[in-house]
Amino acid sequence: MKIKLSLLLIINIFLFGCADNPERLGISEDEWSSYSSEKQESLLANYNKISKERRRMIAEQENN
Repeated sequence: MKIKLSLLLIINIFLFGCADNPERLGISEDEWSSYSSEKQESLLANYNKISKERRRMIAEQENN
């Protein structure tokens, strides 16, 4: 139980560090803080996946 709480704390710190600007995701600070850590993690994962794919597509276009 203590390990789970510690992990949850670490994840939250990490997520808040990664999402220092939730407006970048189109989400207000108030809305962001109302989400559970699982929801925040999911939104960040989706954002990172889309960003990575976008960068890959841009790089491919530049190489052609």
